[in-house]
Order: sequence, then C-alpha cells, then structure tokens
Amino acid sequence: MSTILEQLFPTVADFMDSTSGFDGSKTFQSINSSAISARKIILDIITKPIWDKVASGADPEALMYLRVAFANLIMHKDGIFHIIDERKSTATTIYKYEYEQMKRQYIDNHYNALDSLIGILEADTTEYNWADTHYAKLRSELKISTAMEFNIYYPIDTSFLYFFRTIPLQLQILNESVADYYDKIAGRPDLLNKVNSALVYLTVASSLTKFDIIEFPPTMRSLFDDNTANRSGKDEQTAIGKIADDLTAKGNDILNNVDMVLADPATNIDTGTNFNEESNPYYLMM
Repeated sequence: MSTILEQLFPTVADFMDSTSGFDGSKTFQSINSSAISARKIILDIITKPIWDKVASGADPEALMYLRVAFANLIMHKDGIFHIIDERKSTATTIYKYEYEQMKRQYIDNHYNALDSLIGILEADTTEYNWADTHYAKLRSELKISTAMEFNIYYPIDTSFLYFFRTIPLQLQILNESVADYYDKIAGRPDLLNKVNSALVYLTVASSLTKFDIIEFPPTMRSLFDDNTANRSGKDEQTAIGKIADDLTAKGNDILNNVDMVLADPATNIDTGTNFNEESNPYYLMM
C-alpha cells in the first residue's frame, strides 16, 4: 500500500537521509498517520500547488529543505509512539528530559529547514507565487520579520522554532497597540529601534505565559529552568511570571517615553533597557 511519504521519499533510506532516529527496519506505513498530520501543517503554510512544484525536484535545494522539514515534523509527532515501541521491544527506559530534548531537536530542525525553504520561495517571485499565499501576507504585516532581526532586540539564539511560534503574538500586539506607534514615528527614524524594542519585549512577555518550556531557546530557558533534583514547577512558573511582568513593564515604559519624546522633540530621554548590558539583571550571554 502506498503512503503520502513516497511523493518525497522513494525509499526509507531517502527518509533517513533527511532526519535521524528512524528505525530502518520499519516501513512508511508505520508512520503514515503522523505523516498525514505533518503534511497538513506544512500545506497550511506553503499551499499544495507550491508543495507539488517543489516535490517535482526542479529545484534540488528547495526539495532538500522540504524533505528535511517534512521528515523532522513527522518524527516530532511520532516520537511518543517510537518510545512506546522501544519499551515494548527492549524494556528501555527513556526519561522525560530525554524525550523533551528529542522533541525539541526534531521541531528545531523542522523550523530551520522550513525557514530556509521560505527564503527560496520569497526569492523566486515568478516560479512559486509565494506572495499570494495567506502565510506570506501575514508575514508581510510583521515589523520584525526574521529570527535574526528578532535576535538583535532580544537574544533568542536565532531560534527559528521560537520565532515562528511568536508570529501570531507579534501580530496580536501590533493590532492591539503598537502598530499606532509606527505611524506616530513616521519621519523619526531615530525612534524606530525604540518601538521595535518595545514590540519585541511585549512579544516575549506574552510568549512566556503561553508557550511550553521546551519551545524556548536555551538562553531564555536558563533564566527560569531549574534542572536540580529539587526542581519545582511552581518555582519555574513564579520565575516566568516575574520575567514576563518585567518585560511588559519595560516595553510599556519605552512606548510611554516615545510619547514624551514626540510631545517634546527637544527632550532627550533614555527610552529603553539594553538586555545585553552586564549590569542588567537579565543579561544574556550571547
């Protein structure tokens, strides 16, 4: 029986070239249910016409990134079933932290490859019609449009996973309040970095109250993830809540100070905190 994997992976060996940890003795049928779900997620982003065009192999680099994105998302979704099979066949114990690390690596690989694929789609304005897709239109509304740019304002280890997950949050914050500030500072390029900083701080603060801990990049997790034997979920939540409150306050302070500068252009006000200064309590090692 054929599976949807065979459009991209003629053989199991081809699949194993795009991800790690898959048992070569297994068949595609064993992961087909996870593949169906993974394919739907990717199609929601790039659309089926683009998927089919990339799958044709006309652009080998685009095909490679699609294969890696697809294979790693399948493994991310199928991980729990892999662990169950391992326990049944070998009585192997896999600890929760090992499972979390495995899932994070797969989803990191997925988003990294997806970002590279989108870069190709954006660059070729005639072949793929990427600009007409719903996701491309959403990205065009962003003020911070790449993981690298986000990393300038708040260190996220250039995590594509984290950046992709924050896109809806950034759009929500723009729609609720910050978008007006970009209109206010038209003609004042000296204030752009300040408003960008506020947007990023508020986005990070929102993510802290919504994301699972494994979705945060290592630098951020180090601020609140307690790996000691006395680890307490309550302590982690308290630390996360405090950081979120501080970031929200700092983001709002920046916006308030921008208002003051615009009201009195002659005023010279320090409008923000640099999180990369060692004097800052949340100084992050780059």
